[in-house]
Amino acid sequence: MMIVNDPLLQKYQKSWQAQFEAKPKDWLQTLRTQQFATFLDQGFPNIRHEQWKYTNIMPLAEQSFELTQPSSELNRLDDCEHFFMTGAHYRLVFIDGFFSAELSVTPCNEKFIIMNLAAAIEQHKDLVQKYIAPESNSSAFLNLNTAYIQDGVFIYAPANCVITKPIHVLYLAGSHSVNRVQHIRNIIVAEERANVTFFEEYQSLVQESYTSNVVTQLQVNTESHVEHIKLQNQNTKSFHVSNTLLSQYKNSRVSEYSYSLGGQLAREDICCNLHEEGASLQLAGLYLPLDKQHIDIHTFINHLASHTTSDEVFKGVIAAKSRAVFNGKISVTKKIKQAIANLQNKNLLLAPDAEVNTKPELEIYSDDVKCRHGATISTLDKEMLFYLRSRGISADKAHQLLLLAFVRENVNAITHASIADKIHKLIEHKWDELIS
Repeated sequence: MMIVNDPLLQKYQKSWQAQFEAKPKDWLQTLRTQQFATFLDQGFPNIRHEQWKYTNIMPLAEQSFELTQPSSELNRLDDCEHFFMTGAHYRLVFIDGFFSAELSVTPCNEKFIIMNLAAAIEQHKDLVQKYIAPESNSSAFLNLNTAYIQDGVFIYAPANCVITKPIHVLYLAGSHSVNRVQHIRNIIVAEERANVTFFEEYQSLVQESYTSNVVTQLQVNTESHVEHIKLQNQNTKSFHVSNTLLSQYKNSRVSEYSYSLGGQLAREDICCNLHEEGASLQLAGLYLPLDKQHIDIHTFINHLASHTTSDEVFKGVIAAKSRAVFNGKISVTKKIKQAIANLQNKNLLLAPDAEVNTKPELEIYSDDVKCRHGATISTLDKEMLFYLRSRGISADKAHQLLLLAFVRENVNAITHASIADKIHKLIEHKWDELIS
């Protein structure tokens, strides 16, 4: 292991060595060691880095380095049941980063695989080993996640497999997460002509501080269709950082939705690579910071083949004393023909001291393409507010109606009504918190 001089990195090195250095030298340990060495070499980004200029992650980096531990809360249905989805679905529940078989509903004797990652590493080693290595090593938090992998979900849909029920993966942070960190890894693979809906949700059972470092990898092969919904609604003392890595191939379709509602500091990076012709991506999301929250969203869509399409719309509602950052980038490489890309970012500021930094950008190296981008920052329409008030609607209700109308478009596109309804209700609850 290399010698490091930075005091913060020394603490991480000491923590990692105590937890992993003595483990057997198998393929996973080799991967952990490589990724941790890369992390030590790069260190954490700071505000001098262009991609982090508006977000100081030192408060997050200086949190406890100790991993969460299994807790007795793994079987407490009464604390968790109200988070469960309605309707037919598969469910995997994790508490403090550890899988709870008692609270989960998983398939039996099916040709597809839906299970926690720790079990998949034991039972399907070759499959996991094939897909777990990250496509990029550019992120300190991605390197850390791989070096510290605890658990997560492994979903594998073989060729021509249609998983008819949505898969709900619920991560709950309880008392054993307080002042600790959980490193979560999700891997979803859809082989040729497969179909998967994956709902990834993060909630809190406690109101104390903790850290979640999440990596979700999606491999979407020829003519397959994946719908991925991520909901982050952790408490406002928590830290949440995530990397979503998507690889698409010929004639595949992906609907990717991201909803960032919680966290004292939340950073989400979404990287989408459209590798082959006919790949189509719909990317939509919302961020709703309030009460001094800071939410930072970075997206990157890379058109690597001709005849690929992407349509991205992110919306933000920023309350008083809160801050949002949005950076969306679309890249079209050389010699690409007839690619179509759209990137839009729309923001509502609810108070004079609400703040948003938005930067949609295009990086185009080919002429035969259709690409556009734009951003808006506005406040609620005063004429519409006056109209609603003149119809006897209270000021709070009028504001709520306009806000919900603004965000509805980015939620209603979800295929499964039970998931969309859950997100709508959480947004309404956020509004209730704002006016209370």
